[in-house]
Amino acid sequence: MSKRKTINKETVNTYLSILRSYFWRTPIPKVIPSLEEVVVLAKEQTTRGVVFQAIINGQVDIDHDTYMRMRKSLLKIASLHYMDERAIKITVEALRKEGIEPILLKGEGNASFYPVPLARECGDVDLYTGKENYHKACDVINSLATEEEKSKAEQSDKHYEITLGGVPMEIHHSTMIFYDDEFDSLYQKYADKGTSENLDTIVISKIPVSLPSPTFNAFYIFVHAWHHFRNGGIGMRQVNDWMMFLHGNKDRINNDELGEILGSLSLMNAWKAFGCIAVEMLGLPEDEMPFHDPSFLAKAEAVLEMIMEEGNFGHEITKSQRTSSNYYIKKIQSVLIYNRRDKRIGKIFPEETKSHMGQVMKRGFRKIWHDKIAEEDF
Repeated sequence: MSKRKTINKETVNTYLSILRSYFWRTPIPKVIPSLEEVVVLAKEQTTRGVVFQAIINGQVDIDHDTYMRMRKSLLKIASLHYMDERAIKITVEALRKEGIEPILLKGEGNASFYPVPLARECGDVDLYTGKENYHKACDVINSLATEEEKSKAEQSDKHYEITLGGVPMEIHHSTMIFYDDEFDSLYQKYADKGTSENLDTIVISKIPVSLPSPTFNAFYIFVHAWHHFRNGGIGMRQVNDWMMFLHGNKDRINNDELGEILGSLSLMNAWKAFGCIAVEMLGLPEDEMPFHDPSFLAKAEAVLEMIMEEGNFGHEITKSQRTSSNYYIKKIQSVLIYNRRDKRIGKIFPEETKSHMGQVMKRGFRKIWHDKIAEEDF
């Protein structure tokens, strides 16, 4: 079993103040005693770029070697952005030649709302094509890939994953899949509308690239973070992404429509808790957070504590986990680990999580059965 990681509260507060400095140009101390611990935390939270940019912008007193390491890291992150942008341009143009208009999810779309977009740490490139064009889109992507890249590609229940020229890319036929069948059916209707009507556009490498509609995207960026928080962990990068999207689109989001989506999918409480992190801890202006409710601060603090402990995608927790090499024993161990974490989240969000473990078990058994059939077919 994994052990909970102890995070120094003073380090967390310093880290948050540096994030606020990056986003809103608030002052930070010229001397940061816990700088090394903050840098470690920034790495775990996938926010080194914004932290280093804030430290350099704020003219924090650091030695020359530290300054050069930070500059080198920022240059590396910037180069990854250029690789992502090139991959997006090549892929989007290839898909359009085949009559497919992809929708960019997250990633570079989120970065565009940062004060310095090149400071946001990169992930993979996610392009949504819908079910109708999905297989054709995968064929187009394969035509751009080397034989080695195609041999390492993987198929999941919602996307095709492949690396093109060093850039991890996912082609989605579904933006997301909810474990609960009833909620999933409802979500897919919202997603279909949000990826086909009132689309947004940004320019990447001199070509226009489509994004979901602003209202749906405000929900989607949040629910993607919530989904990962529920099922393993998130880093502050995902919270930052959501916050800056809301900031950049404050006059373009339909709150009535957004409220309907959140209410019908029973996610308003989760939204308000994460909203308190954005407003009370990261400095987003209160009037830019739809449905802001300061009474959710205690839940926000509990969520933040888990984020700080677990790191992006829960990597800091999985480091200490020891699991069997036996497939079935490993699955049982994973269930026990997941159940313990699920109970902790259940104390924060009892209504939202009361049936979650059962849904996870159902999905898990489906996965085991699928793996068994695939093994026998092989």
